[in-house]
Amino acid sequence: MSTLLLRLLSATAIALAAGCQAPARVERYNHPLGGQPLNTIVLETDSLFCAGRWSFTAEDEACVKELAEQIRQHWPKARIVVFGHTDSNPITKTPRFNSYEMSQYRAEAVKAVFVAAGFTDVWAFGMGPDFPIATNATVQGKRANRRVEIVVIQKE
Repeated sequence: MSTLLLRLLSATAIALAAGCQAPARVERYNHPLGGQPLNTIVLETDSLFCAGRWSFTAEDEACVKELAEQIRQHWPKARIVVFGHTDSNPITKTPRFNSYEMSQYRAEAVKAVFVAAGFTDVWAFGMGPDFPIATNATVQGKRANRRVEIVVIQKE
């Protein structure tokens, strides 16, 4: 990934964290569906989505729209891959859904924003609790594991 894209993603993530409820950061690590290190925007879902829900608050949807617009201005043909993740707790507030379905619906909600922004190559995957980035034994670790990751892949 180009240095310019990494700088844009980092600046956008910092702006999102400052202006929105959802903390955002850029990380570089191996992804479940590729194995190669990719620069990734990570959005914590505790403030992006209500517990047991996959719809955005209006404010947070506006932040994700701004992120999509920033990326589209520089890379309108980029491939966007969205991964939804949960912690290891079973879902109790919406018992008819499991962690895999919840993570898929949240990834689809983010995907819909990118499609509405004009991207045509957008993928969404619900990973459930299978790929934690922290321990599920602590409150902080569970919070870190409840996230949506947005990978921007440049295309020529």
